[in-house]
Amino acid sequence: MDFIKRKSNEKEFEHYYNMLEKYPLKDEVSYSILLHGKLLISKKKKDNKEDYHDIIKECFKIINEMKVKKIHASLIRFNEKLLLSYYELIKLNVRPTYKQWMKILRTVWFVSALVKARRQKFILRKMKKIKNKNSVSLDNFNETFNIHNLECLYVENRDPLIANNVQQGI
Repeated sequence: MDFIKRKSNEKEFEHYYNMLEKYPLKDEVSYSILLHGKLLISKKKKDNKEDYHDIIKECFKIINEMKVKKIHASLIRFNEKLLLSYYELIKLNVRPTYKQWMKILRTVWFVSALVKARRQKFILRKMKKIKNKNSVSLDNFNETFNIHNLECLYVENRDPLIANNVQQGI
């Protein structure tokens, strides 16, 4: 009975993956799910190491699309490193199992959701500042939606994992 449940979950995952792939407005979370979902779905269909080369190419196309859509650079690097690790494992013939990569997907989903939430909070803070200044100039708009600013991710305007002297260029 457990085997049947697992199969239906995989089919359900594929169904929602296909819906997400067609959805026009993608964000951090959806791109990450598309990237790792492509690997999960392809695991069941391909057993040949050479076939995975095409799948990895498709995944790198998703990463390039993330870059074009200006998803936060740290999230792109995170996904890229995981994809490269996956590719190295395939080359060594030690491909991770479906369950193992599903755990990776859950981690990526959590990180992506965190980045998205911080970006949304950043935009709300900026909108409140603009509202208080009572100004709707283009400069304020560009400042508000610059997602590559560290202020976007961290309330203190700096990455807490990097020392102050490194960030200041000392």
